[in-house]
Amino acid sequence: MVVEVGYRETLAQLRIDAEWWLKNSGGQTKFVILLSVSRNPNRLVIEAWSMLPPDRWGRYTPPLIPRKGQGFDIDAVGTVTSTLNQLTIPYSSIFDDPSTDLIFTTAELSAFALWLFSQWVRV
Repeated sequence: MVVEVGYRETLAQLRIDAEWWLKNSGGQTKFVILLSVSRNPNRLVIEAWSMLPPDRWGRYTPPLIPRKGQGFDIDAVGTVTSTLNQLTIPYSSIFDDPSTDLIFTTAELSAFALWLFSQWVRV
């Protein structure tokens, strides 16, 4: 698993990095988490990427492509916008063995974002 964090790097650049890890690691990287942090206003975007079936199929479309499977947008007051109610990290993407997946609820993601935003006041 790879975690890419961007403060000065744009979300678009982080997405290119996620795609690179999934395509060029020889199958060693199975899951990429992107954290895009910004100030003024405070915002945290979390995306989870893996090799997934494409949305659209064509004659030469590979069966799996690197793409976002989960996404969360957290604003300055901790409101989480997502179609999902939790971030799920497959245990096997970390330890190569099937066990219980790691689950982070939107409440936990919100608390993490608020803690992160509070650290800027100290700097």
